[in-house]
Amino acid sequence: MTTRPPASKGVPASMPRTGSPPARAPAEDVATGAPARRANDAVGTAASPTPDPAAAASVASDKPARVVTTARSQPVQPPTPFVPVARNANDVEQADLHTLQPQVQACTACALSTSRQHAVFGSGPEHAEWMVVGEAPGEQEDVQALPFVGKSGQLLTEMLRAVGVGRDEGVFISNVIKCRPPGNRNPRPEEIEACKPFLLRQIQLVQPKRLLVVGRFAAQVLLGSDANLNSLRGRVHVFRRIPAIFVDSKKLFRPKFCFTSSQSLTLDLTSNIQPSAMLKLPIYLDNNATTPLDPRVLEAMMPYLTDVFGNAASRNHPFGWAAEEGVDYAREQIAQLINCDSKEIIFTSGATEGDNLGIKGVFEMYSQRGNHIITATTEHKAVLDTCKHIEKLGGKVTYLPVNDKGLISLEELEAAMTPQTILVTIMYGNNETGTIQPIREIAAIAHKHGALFMTDGTQATGKIPVDVQADGIDIMAFTAHKMYGPKGVGALYVRRKNPRVKVTAQMDGGGHERGMRSGTLNVP
Repeated sequence: MTTRPPASKGVPASMPRTGSPPARAPAEDVATGAPARRANDAVGTAASPTPDPAAAASVASDKPARVVTTARSQPVQPPTPFVPVARNANDVEQADLHTLQPQVQACTACALSTSRQHAVFGSGPEHAEWMVVGEAPGEQEDVQALPFVGKSGQLLTEMLRAVGVGRDEGVFISNVIKCRPPGNRNPRPEEIEACKPFLLRQIQLVQPKRLLVVGRFAAQVLLGSDANLNSLRGRVHVFRRIPAIFVDSKKLFRPKFCFTSSQSLTLDLTSNIQPSAMLKLPIYLDNNATTPLDPRVLEAMMPYLTDVFGNAASRNHPFGWAAEEGVDYAREQIAQLINCDSKEIIFTSGATEGDNLGIKGVFEMYSQRGNHIITATTEHKAVLDTCKHIEKLGGKVTYLPVNDKGLISLEELEAAMTPQTILVTIMYGNNETGTIQPIREIAAIAHKHGALFMTDGTQATGKIPVDVQADGIDIMAFTAHKMYGPKGVGALYVRRKNPRVKVTAQMDGGGHERGMRSGTLNVP
């Protein structure tokens, strides 16, 4: 918060007869932003040896902030500079709507608190489907302590009614600024910053399904845009995953500016919220195929895409050490996610590579013990095609059917087990049906017959609790891009004890990942 510097000292009420000093520039009223009157305007001319009774009466009726004295006394004092009172950020972040309102009403974080009649908190139901965000209260709003009253409020009510929304039922109305700027001037940056936490907390608490953003300053705060106002109209914006529609405030306060009637403005709003407008960019419903990158993930990745660009395998200089530290931290995070030791995590390019490494690696490593693998007909192609490859190498694969719920039969699994069975691989959750297999029971049957249990955990990890220890999983493949991470990076969990599982590397060169997966690590 910035404060205005103190104004210059005023002119004494009486000056020597020998002459008058040079005229001084008028100070600015800190509370209102209006130019202050010159000191000698209030007390008479500098040549007067004694106070003028008429001037004294004028002084008595002037603003309380101005202190004027008689002749031969102290100079006229300028207005006391406003000193903002900082609020506790935790009070705002932890408040609900009922406790937030008195905080707004008592706020003195900017100079508007000295000129307002009322702080205008907002109005509407706590969980409204719509939220209207304007710029600042006007004269009537300041008097009534309610947002959007008067002619602009009537026009807003008509607009909402036209799209089937009752103002008193499904709309919460607020402003960026909670106090009226004097003379309805534009809000200042420090005033916007002082009020911004209140608005963001209101949006967080109301959780509207749509935002109606009214005016340039509301667009700057919520849409983060200084673009031409016309370019903001006619399309759907997004604020924290909430669809937001922009309306120029001139069309509310001066309907004839661009429209001949309120019905034209209503049509303008209606066209913005029709399904056809909302679907200019198709709604994405294929999160089992991939998910968008979470902004927090991108933020964590950025240093390794720019400054920390070293090769994690370069252990003879600081650039490599910094990259390796990032890899170790990521490995530890993944281990905590599935409850394993970080040394049991092998980084891959994705779940497909992990499935290949797990199945082929076990088949080659344990070929002296057997050559039989059991899987299901509904597995991902990364498993099914790999099993087809194993059959070409002389291996035997049993493909278990599933019932109408997508589940395998535990009895059929038990019957399929043979002394030659070295691996049972059944996916944790199906990417097409959502079926979650009884993993612990399947693992118990495999272990009872001396076989390892592997699962493709791509659709489960990060979505439902996965505990490789409690579930009895020996090998599990999964990938980042199914849980809001980047494409091109995955992991394979391989148990190190009880039992110690070994897999044969399928990629040669470099001996990365403890010799199980060669290749420069995709650090970001």
